[in-house]
Amino acid sequence: LYRALNAWLVQEGVLPQLTLTQLRREGMPGPRPGGTCTPGGTAAEDQGVDLFAALREAVPGLEGLPALGLQGGMVSPAPVQERFLQGLDRVQHGDPEAVGHALGGMEPGVVAAGTVNLIHGIRTSARAQGVTGMDALVIDMMAMLFDYILDDDEIPPALRALLGRLQIPLLKVAMLDREFFSRKSHPARRFLDRLADEAAGCDPEADRELVAVMERLVQRVLDEFEQDVSLFETLLEAFEAYLAEEEAQAAYRVEQSARVLQGKERLQLARERIDHEIQTRLVDARVPGFIAEFLRVSWKNLLLVVYVKEGEESLAWNRALNTMDQLLWSVSEEAAGQRDRLLKLLPNLVASLREGMQTIVMPEDRAGEFLDRLAALHATLVTGQTPPGPAQEEEADAPAAAEEALEEDRELTVATLTRLVEEEALEGIDIEEITLGGEEAAGEVVEDEYVEMARRLEVGQWIEFRNEEGEVQRAKLTWISPVTGNYLFTNRQGLKAADKTLHGLAAEFRRGQARLIDEVPLFERAVNRLVEGLRKQAGAAPGVS
Repeated sequence: LYRALNAWLVQEGVLPQLTLTQLRREGMPGPRPGGTCTPGGTAAEDQGVDLFAALREAVPGLEGLPALGLQGGMVSPAPVQERFLQGLDRVQHGDPEAVGHALGGMEPGVVAAGTVNLIHGIRTSARAQGVTGMDALVIDMMAMLFDYILDDDEIPPALRALLGRLQIPLLKVAMLDREFFSRKSHPARRFLDRLADEAAGCDPEADRELVAVMERLVQRVLDEFEQDVSLFETLLEAFEAYLAEEEAQAAYRVEQSARVLQGKERLQLARERIDHEIQTRLVDARVPGFIAEFLRVSWKNLLLVVYVKEGEESLAWNRALNTMDQLLWSVSEEAAGQRDRLLKLLPNLVASLREGMQTIVMPEDRAGEFLDRLAALHATLVTGQTPPGPAQEEEADAPAAAEEALEEDRELTVATLTRLVEEEALEGIDIEEITLGGEEAAGEVVEDEYVEMARRLEVGQWIEFRNEEGEVQRAKLTWISPVTGNYLFTNRQGLKAADKTLHGLAAEFRRGQARLIDEVPLFERAVNRLVEGLRKQAGAAPGVS
């Protein structure tokens, strides 16, 4: 009895008033990032989700759906449908009388705003009386699809409203061409999905030109579309041409941003290598504090200049390391027992030290003070006296001296980096962006699904970042460092938005400060959500993956 009743209701075009909002309140799951779902659980390829086939599987009693005459391609409007489409034309063009008749007195301005689902009102209006069978089902499906589209968090609200203005034209397309629901390459679907793709990464304030272009395209649909679906193909081609030009302009900025990040990485790797070279030599050495401070502050910057400009295979790099080794040997106990060798070494050592001090533009008073203290220490060694050890260099451990050394380190490093930038050895580095005092201690490295999510990211994917103040920024992954694996994110103009390490990005995913923007096309997302909801509503066993 129930099967017979359902078949009759289907034949008469009766469908329950199921809205996406109602389904969501009942706990309907959202789409899963990175994949699309079909009723059979397989990824959609050339064909999109066939909404009507999905309905037959999802909702008991719709097995009789094929009897309604579902055919692919364009259909010839019947007289009732023709009158209904004519009424939609008038609503589309903002005719106040038609809007009032179709939508129960709703103001034309509300219709034009695109924020309200008009199709539900159209379905229950007097104008839709007599529209039955497949046409009625199409209206119901489009109403529920726009429930989702107008509430899609992947798209900024202002641009959701822009897409909402396409409700009437797309309803007309769906009634005229059944392939709209099943064919991904349908011009109207591709047009809608392309607008939505660009909207997902758009900042309406920063990307005003893009928004203006999209508004013009939507207005052309409203002004020009009657029944010729090829208009969507024409507009899509125009939009793609604009986007190609925009992308070409952004590509240069992306390249520049990537070079800057490469420079930062090169600088960081250089500093890590230099710190290692110095610490390795000082770890077991018993040297006076002023010598250790000189190496960690001043000579470090010379090594930085040489590493960046000449490279670690260069003669200049080896000479700088050799000078450091000679300095440490010259104040060691071994040197005190080899006075002839020490005396022969000192002139070249002092000359190399002076040359290095000039290279990093070390202040003359600091350079003179260091060389005077070094000369006194060497005189002590040459005369056979015991040199002072680290314990006797109390001033090196004094808080005031330590603070002074830290400030000198910062000043010298800023001066050195500025010089390297000016000489174009480092390109575009923001000096204040560099951690001058060394990297912060790394926290515990966690391996979980968020790290794997970050690891699976590919160039071209969009991420939404949310800072502590709740401000939202959308950025595209445009470059992954082949050296460190760090990620560069840029905005639509190709300007740097952020750079992240793998674990730093994973931590933001974990805290909810970053989320992956779903790449599934808008129409596909809407269909998947609708099918999932209808299955849940009908009590079907879960099977959508």
